[in-house]
Amino acid sequence: LARDLGLSADELPARKLRIVEGGEKQYFALEEDNTDLRVNDRIDRESICGAVSPCVLSLEAVVENPF
Repeated sequence: LARDLGLSADELPARKLRIVEGGEKQYFALEEDNTDLRVNDRIDRESICGAVSPCVLSLEAVVENPF
């Protein structure tokens, strides 16, 4: 995530990065130090998307302290 946001991994904790997902279930989370994105639970493609292809889960990375 740091690279995608144009930041170094050392900057992430001070920036207070968080993940925002649109659905009821939170599939992803950040580790305590905000450097690693992890999957909270098994992601069941069929229950989320059915026969729709491609199956996409959207999320946003929000930086509370951008500067």
